[in-house]
Amino acid sequence: MVKRLALHSLKSFKAEVKAGTRDPLTADELAEPKVEVDVKAIEVDKKKKKFLGRDTAVKQTKIVRQAERVDPVTGKGRSKGYGFVEMHRHADALRFLRWANNNPELGDLFQSWWKDELESLLKNEKLKDEKDRDEARMKRLKEEIEKGSDSGKKSKGTLIVEFSIENIQVVQRRSAIQKEKDKIPVSAPAAIMYLFF
Repeated sequence: MVKRLALHSLKSFKAEVKAGTRDPLTADELAEPKVEVDVKAIEVDKKKKKFLGRDTAVKQTKIVRQAERVDPVTGKGRSKGYGFVEMHRHADALRFLRWANNNPELGDLFQSWWKDELESLLKNEKLKDEKDRDEARMKRLKEEIEKGSDSGKKSKGTLIVEFSIENIQVVQRRSAIQKEKDKIPVSAPAAIMYLFF
């Protein structure tokens, strides 16, 4: 859901700029740092035809979870209330930050996405063989979906997003390891977003 939020916020930001309800990024904010690219590494990678995943603005997302408290509905550790979003481009990170930070619309958005996720989990559970299917989990998922649609409660707060640029030493160390391992071109310092919910 965090990656979905980041991608949604970029689209919403651009739509609001187009509608004239939000100011666009300045030329300074849109400027990307110059990066040296290893052309040989790109050629090698094209020859391998290695699938590197879908090209999106989001490099990676993480939610910090509690290992000792597992959510009975999803089977995952409960969130500690914060996470990280790493973006490929600085300008996209600024768009995400400006749209998502303290945005009151996110509560309803998260509720609808949570319901979608629960319905997806229920669908996957139904597709399993009868011997592998967990009837108790299916019942909990159905109850949670019904409870979510019946309750008109609003979220307790808003999302707080903080911006950080990674320490250049960490970026250089990671790039050196990645270059040795994959022969993939070195990228610019990543923009990291800290999310608190």
